[in-house]
Amino acid sequence: MTESSSPFLAYYLEQSKAELTPGILDEPAFDRLLHIARQFPAGISNFWGFECRLGEVSKAADFLFEIKKDTPGQLMLSDTVFSESHRRYPIWEQLKAFASRWGTDRSPFCYLRNLWLEFDVSAITSSEDLDRALAHPSLFWGPEPQAEFSQGLLHALNGIVPAFALAAPSVERLISLQATLPQQAQLFQFGVMSSRDWPVMRVCINRIEAHEIVPTLSCLHWDGNIEALKTWIERISTCVKSVALNLDMTSEGIGDKIGLECYLDWAALDVEQWYPLFTLLRRHGLLLPEKQEALLHFPAKKVIPLAGQLKDDETAIVYPSCHQNIHHVKISFSKNEAIEAKAYLGVYRPGLNKQLFTLIGPEGKLQLPDDHWVIP
Repeated sequence: MTESSSPFLAYYLEQSKAELTPGILDEPAFDRLLHIARQFPAGISNFWGFECRLGEVSKAADFLFEIKKDTPGQLMLSDTVFSESHRRYPIWEQLKAFASRWGTDRSPFCYLRNLWLEFDVSAITSSEDLDRALAHPSLFWGPEPQAEFSQGLLHALNGIVPAFALAAPSVERLISLQATLPQQAQLFQFGVMSSRDWPVMRVCINRIEAHEIVPTLSCLHWDGNIEALKTWIERISTCVKSVALNLDMTSEGIGDKIGLECYLDWAALDVEQWYPLFTLLRRHGLLLPEKQEALLHFPAKKVIPLAGQLKDDETAIVYPSCHQNIHHVKISFSKNEAIEAKAYLGVYRPGLNKQLFTLIGPEGKLQLPDDHWVIP
């Protein structure tokens, strides 16, 4: 299958198969991801990834991708029914309604920079469960920097996405959460874990210093072991560049389980930067040696053939390469201890305008697209 003959996101997942299987995914797990990716056009996203558990022997992952505001992906979400499967599930009509209002200046959604869709397929064992994953994606919105929660935004999401309405605590509680954050910290993502039996609101906070996490949780009345958490934060801080905080919001307050997202230079292919954190995780039984070995082989740059893309008259953008990386690692902490680590593997597909390319033949003459091209 060539890129020009496949308009689906699954084509690009195939480019990562050599690094994903068999160390991170077994064949059935990879096929489940392909099934989901075949439901979406390739142009819907330039950034996607895989969530895999590092302490489990099973080789499976969840699949997620980003749609940015004012991109072809937003237009596809608002105008297109992707497949027959989508017609059966109300969530896609709801997201279509969201996307159609997203880019308008007076919309309450105009301060949302992106939307992530996550499909929880790692534990699936039947085709019925696979359909359910397509029917109930988890949804995460990213506000613009310094944007604040407003009643208009939250009420609008409540009206369009029923799962969000079920999960969301009161508007006042969310606004109060934002007011509690340290001055430079920002709420960079919020959303709903739709795949659970009862939807849960998840909020993610970055630009928060490691030493500010415990005082922030104390202000939010988190009912966990503060001293044990402080010890873990001190360990992590020596291994990473920054930490983001994940919280589950309930009607009573903060959920028992929190997440610490650990970041290094995620755009780099340098795997050695991850050695200190991986050593820490292995010491505490949160990372299996074979999973570590597979992760270290994932970062890569993949060249995508251009000939078919350059001949395609329906798009002005071509994608010469895909960049695979370890985006971040999340450590989940219960009331008393770290209980799980997950890696989030990212794939980014930078686009270039076709007008940047001059096509040359063997004799230096302009010719029809093939794989001989230069950037003038």
